[in-house]
Formats: sequence, structure tokens, C-alpha cells
Amino acid sequence: MPSNSSSLPARDAELLNSEHEGFVAFARNALASAILNFAAVVAVAALLWRPDRVPVLIGWVLVTFAYSLSMGLDIAAWRSRLHERSPWPMRMVHLRAPVLGLIWGALPWIAGPTSDPRENIAIGLVITGMIASGMTRFVVVPRAALIYGTTLGATCTLAVAQHALVAAATAAVLLVLYLVFMTRHVTAYGATLADAVRGRNAAIESSRERARLQHDALAERDETSRRHQELMEVVTAFRQSMAGFQDVVRHETRGIAASTASLSGAAETTA
Repeated sequence: MPSNSSSLPARDAELLNSEHEGFVAFARNALASAILNFAAVVAVAALLWRPDRVPVLIGWVLVTFAYSLSMGLDIAAWRSRLHERSPWPMRMVHLRAPVLGLIWGALPWIAGPTSDPRENIAIGLVITGMIASGMTRFVVVPRAALIYGTTLGATCTLAVAQHALVAAATAAVLLVLYLVFMTRHVTAYGATLADAVRGRNAAIESSRERARLQHDALAERDETSRRHQELMEVVTAFRQSMAGFQDVVRHETRGIAASTASLSGAAETTA
């Protein structure tokens, strides 16, 4: 059911609005991101293709395809009810973030132990690039971005540890430093998004207040006009009644004048 933010405390409503705005921004490009993510997995699988890796690589590609397909279906379902502020789409993003982190974090395990330094460098670059691109994609949903980055880093370290503990320790240090850098970026963007939502809400509230004042002014003007019309009707009725009274006075005056003339004639006759 849609959540009613008007019944929540101001801070909770602001947080809900901020999360909803972040999800809207995420959903605009989510379908394209899912397609690009699948294409990147296929490209990496082709780069690492070897006969002994075929089953693992095919399984990795199929898992990514299922993830991308389900993401596309979820976004399509959400777009069909664009203005619904249900918390479930946001929760699905939070649940999908660690899954995507596991997909890319498992790359060193999928590639297996390699003696070619170029493959190790390529895997490291891919992991670093996916941390950057994934957290940038999730940056409009800061909590999901942090979950994704942490899951990817931890999974990658464990996968490398299956082959070499020294390499895993080195990777862990580098990934922690990189995650700290990306976390600062995500946190700063989350604060910027919250400020933008607060500013927008303040502008909406100000607009509503102006509309209310304008409505009150129009209502007061209409009331003044109505009272003026009633007063004019009273004045018109008074003028009409006075005109009728003047007619009666003139008629009585003429009657009195006629009676006076008659009495004057009678007096002259009597004299």
C-alpha cells in the first residue's frame, strides 16, 4: 500500500521523500544499467574463456542474466505505477545491491589461479572499475551503494584468499582504501540529495502557502463585492421608495391646493 507521508513526523517524511527521489533517479537508468552490466559480464567471460573455465563462466553469465532480467521486470512493474510511493521498490534495490556485489566479487574465484600477470592486472582493474561504476550507479540510493561496495570488496578478498593469502591481504587493504574514498563520495551525494529534497519541500510548502493566501484574498474580495452589491441594492430600493413617497406628497399637495382654492371661493361667495 502507498505510504502516507503526511501522517509521519517531519523528519521521517523528509527521509521517505529523499529515498523516493533517489529511487526515481535510479529507476530512470536502471534498465540500461542492467543491460550494460550483462554485456560487461559477457565481455569479461569472453576475455577469460578457457576450456577448464567453461562451466563456471557459463554459470556466471546465466546468474547475471537472471539478475538483469529480474531487475528489468521490477523496473517495468514500478513504471506502470509511477506515482506510487510504496517502500517495496526501495527495499528491492537494497536487496539487489549485495547480489550484484557477489556477482562481481566472485570474479577472482571464477577466473581461478592464474600465472599470467596480465590476467591478474585485468581482474584487478575490472574489480576496481565495477566498484566505481556500481557505487556511482547506486549513489542516488546511498545505503544500497554502501552495501554493494562492501559486499563486492569482502567477496573479492575472500575469493583471492582461496589462491594466495598474501595477495588477499594486499587486495583487502587496497579495496578498503578505495571503498573509503567512494563512501565519502556517496555520503556527500546523499547529503546533497537530502538538501535538494528539503529545498524542494520548502518550495512546495511556500507555494501552497501563497496559494492559500491568494485564495483567502480572492474570497475576501468576493465577500466585499457581495456586500457592496447588497448595499447598492438597499440604496436603490431606498431611492425607489423615496421617489414613490415624493409622488404621494405631490399628489397630496395638489389636493390641498385644490381644497384651498375651493375654500377661498366659498369664502368670497360668503363675503
